[in-house]
Amino acid sequence: NRADLFDTWGTQVQLDAYPHISDGTYAYLSIAHSSDSIFPNSSSGAELYHNFPAAIEASLGLRRLVFADAVTIYTGSIGRYIGNSLYSLRLYDTPSAVGSSLSGTLSARFFREDADNYINAAVGTGMSPDQAAWSSEVLRLRSRNASLGWQKRLGRAWIGSASALWERQEYLPDQYRIHWSFSAGLEWRF
Repeated sequence: NRADLFDTWGTQVQLDAYPHISDGTYAYLSIAHSSDSIFPNSSSGAELYHNFPAAIEASLGLRRLVFADAVTIYTGSIGRYIGNSLYSLRLYDTPSAVGSSLSGTLSARFFREDADNYINAAVGTGMSPDQAAWSSEVLRLRSRNASLGWQKRLGRAWIGSASALWERQEYLPDQYRIHWSFSAGLEWRF
């Protein structure tokens, strides 16, 4: 991963795997490292997915990000396949000393030729506790986001992707900022 944040460039090396465990059950495993300040020093993740009757898929997992301090994010999802589409709800809980940060994303993925070719759309919302340095009061700050994405297999081993994200973040009570993010990727599968 290569990114630019506020005119600071950074690189992160990441390895993801989706091992098959049994019929209808698989896992997501991830490790990453970076020495650049815009990424965590290290990160890891694990999630277990299972397919249930009626085309329902559910998961439970966690992500661990290590900056100066470590942050653990608990996550889970439930989704349903309808025709060539997957509709899902994913929830995130990030505990901290001042309270949990809770967020959720509702998404739809529209598959085309196969599982590697799709268009997706998502909307999300969240609430996070923050304690201002000038006050002992804990504030509950809100965010909203929407995204569109695309992924396409380009030959036997290459996959291209692109996405756009809009986010409205509350950084102080009743004070918001708008954030746009665009990404493009090229992935080689072996």
